[in-house]
Amino acid sequence: MKDAAGKKSIFDSVADLYDIARPEYPVSLIDDLVENSGIKVSSRILEIGTGTGFLTRALALKGFTVTGIELGSKLAQKARLNVPKFTNVTILEGDFDTEELEPDSYDLVVAATSYHWLDPLKRGQKIRNIVSKGGTAAIIETRHIDNGRDTFPVSSQECYLKWDKNTTAEFRLPGRDEVVKDGFRYSSEFRDGFEKTINKNYGTDVEYTASEYRQLLSTYSDIILMEDPSREGLLECLTDMIDKNYGGKITKSYLWQLFLMKKK
Repeated sequence: MKDAAGKKSIFDSVADLYDIARPEYPVSLIDDLVENSGIKVSSRILEIGTGTGFLTRALALKGFTVTGIELGSKLAQKARLNVPKFTNVTILEGDFDTEELEPDSYDLVVAATSYHWLDPLKRGQKIRNIVSKGGTAAIIETRHIDNGRDTFPVSSQECYLKWDKNTTAEFRLPGRDEVVKDGFRYSSEFRDGFEKTINKNYGTDVEYTASEYRQLLSTYSDIILMEDPSREGLLECLTDMIDKNYGGKITKSYLWQLFLMKKK
């Protein structure tokens, strides 16, 4: 069993697959991040947990200077390969939790699908320390939801109950309204020193073939941490279900959430 530090580094073992299978962030989310944070071409931006550079590349294409910090060496290298022509991007290999960073040094600090992996006892305070006065802290969350139309999220539980010992019979994906109503689950960590949170939501449906969905699942932490034969059994069960019961394709619904906090 991996400890917390080990778990947050597991994505490095699937860096190539992560780059292929994970979805891009919505263009409208990127536009809103830029507009509502008020960043300019001269602004200093830090991205926590760059992964293979989805957000990094999107910001670089808009002309912004971005420093990214990524724990995984293979992920960091992949991110560098994805932004080779941009002289305005620097990808550092390191752990945000332990990295020494100058106070008030960034106009925008953003964690995209990475904040939950940071040390909960330090992350909010550390971000508050490194954001400049009037600067912005931004958290992007990727949520998996039940769109209420497709039956696969429910029927797929048959496979999880058979192969994943951590799945309970009561588990279900939340609907969009339920997630939106929950709001910002880390709000208590940004009460001191920040103004009111701006919250925006972006829904997207993505179609996957059975093999594409298998690739996607293979980049999820809970799947990576499963041991064979359970992991292989689960993936085979889901692949067979999609091929036999859904004509070889399913639709997965995402809800991206953007939370922005201005430092007083």
